Amino acid sequence: MEHLNGKYWEDMYQQQSTGWDLGSISTPLKGYVDGLQLHTDIDILVPGAGNGHEAAYIYEQGFTNVKVLDIAPSPLQNFQAANPNFPK
Repeated sequence: MEHLNGKYWEDMYQQQSTGWDLGSISTPLKGYVDGLQLHTDIDILVPGAGNGHEAAYIYEQGFTNVKVLDIAPSPLQNFQAANPNFPK
């Protein structure tokens, strides 16, 4: 159950043990988002957003109701610093 602990995930970010972070949106998810033909005002939640590469890309595509959620504060701070125009 240690993986449900915010400290565990914060430590992973502090130790730069984030092998799952590709540094950008993954190719399959980018293809999916690019193919969406929905209203851009739909609500989108990115749980476990990490550094939020997916959320940033989705927002850049014109989706206006994108929300990010993570249990660790560091990646959210990184996201906010990298995406200052993203609504709080």
